Amino acid sequence: GLNNYLFNPNPNAYRGNFPSVAGGPLPTGAQPVLIDPDFVFPQVARFNIAVDKRLGKGWSITLEGLVNKDLNAIVMRNANQKATDARFNGADTRPRFSSTASTTRRIYNELPSAVVLENTNKGGGVQLSAQVTKAFAKGWSATAAYTYTAMMDVTSNPGTTAVSVWNANATTNTQNTLELGMASNAIPHRFIANVSYTVKYAKHFATSFSLFYEGSPQNNFSFVYQNDMNGDGNAADLMYVPRNQSEIIFVPITGATPYSAQAQWDAFNKFIDNSPLKKRRGQYVTRNEALYPWLHNVNFQLQQDFYVK
Repeated sequence: GLNNYLFNPNPNAYRGNFPSVAGGPLPTGAQPVLIDPDFVFPQVARFNIAVDKRLGKGWSITLEGLVNKDLNAIVMRNANQKATDARFNGADTRPRFSSTASTTRRIYNELPSAVVLENTNKGGGVQLSAQVTKAFAKGWSATAAYTYTAMMDVTSNPGTTAVSVWNANATTNTQNTLELGMASNAIPHRFIANVSYTVKYAKHFATSFSLFYEGSPQNNFSFVYQNDMNGDGNAADLMYVPRNQSEIIFVPITGATPYSAQAQWDAFNKFIDNSPLKKRRGQYVTRNEALYPWLHNVNFQLQQDFYVK
């Protein structure tokens, strides 16, 4: 384990523990990570335009637009995974592996994975902001702003290693498919507002009172199946939302707490109607499209200034 490889400033300290000749066989269970020869660090094209306008009587407005386009985003591909060899029948027709055995999906069965770092130019989005400011008489001021964000990417890197980034990236097909989805850090709506009052007195003092508000969804998330839906070895398969009861089959649960197939559908159908899944009936959900509830923060600030010659 890693306990045998503690930090040592000597670069040759552990040299004897590794093969000295390139091209030797890898140990069973190894998960090599490779870099494509044409791999480059991330590059983004960004275009920004903003307008500030004073409207008179203390009013001012700011409008800003930001456009991002990924030129070389980072993606992970498992070079040891075969292409899918079957499809589901029925409403959900996604590709799948005909068997859940690792030999069905691996090129070399002794290696769980061989992740390659590559680039893609898929991804990008926009961010639009509007802000209104009003300076009142006698020390009062107020600001209100709104930001809309829509950013898409192939992977938001949901892991700590190359393998975990690859296998935790929610997709409809397999993790080797370059599917666009909402970026994990892209919150679509954000409101902020601030009201301040400042009073100056005794030639050397000023006291400011500020009330600040921020409101936005707490984060986004994906609806995925708990198990490995398509047999690719990863439990990160995006859901298909049945249009009606004819597109899904529930098996009656027997035992101490029986649960009929009809009761299961009734409960699931009610869940769909009361969640973001409602707008996806008859479709696959997309990555990170669902939002957690809004969080509203209100902060009060008291600031004391001293003027000293």
